[in-house]
Amino acid sequence: MKNFSEIERQYSLMKFLPSKLGDLYIAPHNSERIIVRKFHNPQNIENFMAITLAAKKWLTENNFDDIVKVADFIEAGEDYLIRRYYLYNTSLDEVQDEEKIPLSLMKLQSALRSALERELKSKSVIGEVLNKSLLGASTKTYFDGINNCLFVAEFRIDSSDLIGWRNSEN
Repeated sequence: MKNFSEIERQYSLMKFLPSKLGDLYIAPHNSERIIVRKFHNPQNIENFMAITLAAKKWLTENNFDDIVKVADFIEAGEDYLIRRYYLYNTSLDEVQDEEKIPLSLMKLQSALRSALERELKSKSVIGEVLNKSLLGASTKTYFDGINNCLFVAEFRIDSSDLIGWRNSEN
């Protein structure tokens, strides 16, 4: 399994954004647009991936997988994750003003809100992550008005989610 130093050289990575879980790096000279998260604590990778898979499973089990698309990781290393770097027009953080929210997005989020109610009442990590990622302001989720679906480049997972996941019986 590779470590960050190896892929940093391989892709000539440049730091893009600081992050509490792990800074984000881009590969400006790579024809495949990728973004790399170098975890400050490599032990968080397993839980980060487990939460992502559990959230995707919840979406499938609740029949939202056709209207909420989630990007897959390209590669996992000792201390990093690689995913595609998506360029899009409107992320959810830009459509929080009720006057700007398309009706189709409002209907989609209303259905998600109803389905997530039980998860949020039980304060489950998956419910919290899905709520932040799909119903809140997120720069990692965007609305595709043409296909009438949400696209999640990366779930909004923070250190409290990782701790909650680690402490729960998953």
